[in-house]
Amino acid sequence: MNIIIGQAATGDKFYIRKKLINKLWRRILTGNNILVAAPRRLGKTSIMLYCQENPQEHHEVIYIITESVNNQNEFYRKLVKEVVQKLETTKRISKFFKNIATTTSIKSISAEGISFENKEIDYHEDFTNIVEQLDFEDSKLILMIDEFAQTVENIMQDEGDDSAIKFLESVREIRINPKISNKIQFLFAGSIGLENIVSRLNAVSTINDLYPFKVTPFTQEEAIDYIQKIPLKDSGYDFQIDDINYLLTRLEWNIPYFINIILDEVRSICEDNDSNIINKETIDQAFDNVLRNKMYFEHWHTRLRKSYKKNDYNFSKAVLNLAAENPYITKAQIADLAVHLEILEEHKDILSALEYDGYINNLEAQDKYVFNSPLLKAWWFNNVTN
Repeated sequence: MNIIIGQAATGDKFYIRKKLINKLWRRILTGNNILVAAPRRLGKTSIMLYCQENPQEHHEVIYIITESVNNQNEFYRKLVKEVVQKLETTKRISKFFKNIATTTSIKSISAEGISFENKEIDYHEDFTNIVEQLDFEDSKLILMIDEFAQTVENIMQDEGDDSAIKFLESVREIRINPKISNKIQFLFAGSIGLENIVSRLNAVSTINDLYPFKVTPFTQEEAIDYIQKIPLKDSGYDFQIDDINYLLTRLEWNIPYFINIILDEVRSICEDNDSNIINKETIDQAFDNVLRNKMYFEHWHTRLRKSYKKNDYNFSKAVLNLAAENPYITKAQIADLAVHLEILEEHKDILSALEYDGYINNLEAQDKYVFNSPLLKAWWFNNVTN
């Protein structure tokens, strides 16, 4: 089996969701700046990397991850570096450098990299000057920025809310600048919800120009096709369609990460038993094994510890504990927890973040929340609740 766990899938390891990718490109081609909305582990990064490797005609795509960035200047430094490198790889740099040499801090560009003037640099100004003079001839530049919301959260924690708001405002000003918008578009993605962060900052206006684009879990048909084309392709395993359906029925929430960790355990069981037959007993054992492996799920818990402090964390944990202990948790119970922990005003943003991050949903009944994944629910019950 050809299985990737915890890393972006590229090349022949990437499952092409044609309808989803075509829909994304349609939105890009209309000129929208886009905010990709999806819980973690749904393959957002893999989709962006695929778009970078397979751009539409007259479009150049740059993928940038800014997860560790914690200030505005560093963010724009990364953008400057990536844009200039793209110019270099597309053989446009010599002509372009003559135009920007007098208006930016870039001193020279060579095979060894970019050299800047020996002074304190305002990379926001550099980036603006570069893009205003950008000439990709008949092409448009698409900047796909991964973990942008984490960047905003880092700035909030290190420099305060005011700095985070000013940063968001600066990025918005670039997006709506008429000298820039006809040359460059932005796509933002991440494993935490940008909408929830800007709501906490009372700065929703800084992202109201972004078009929301949802990445959903696999449909049943996509999940079957994925298993047969990627993990099982030329594997020699005997995995009948009824047993694939059984696996997916148990899984319920068909995201690539959960499918892959189950199949990886299935492979280990088959290897231990010197067998290539995958049946319901094999699948049941794989689920049991996965739930004993803390590394598969611990990040779902540590993410909350990193994002929330004191009663905010206690509230998020209590909500998930009740949802894990019971078939569901009601809105009334959630409100009671918020009152008890004295966070009534803040609790709706936290609840929204739990939905965005893929822990829970209320799709079946508006007043009842359940775990998206029975697998995650079982792990949470065993390792966090008890």
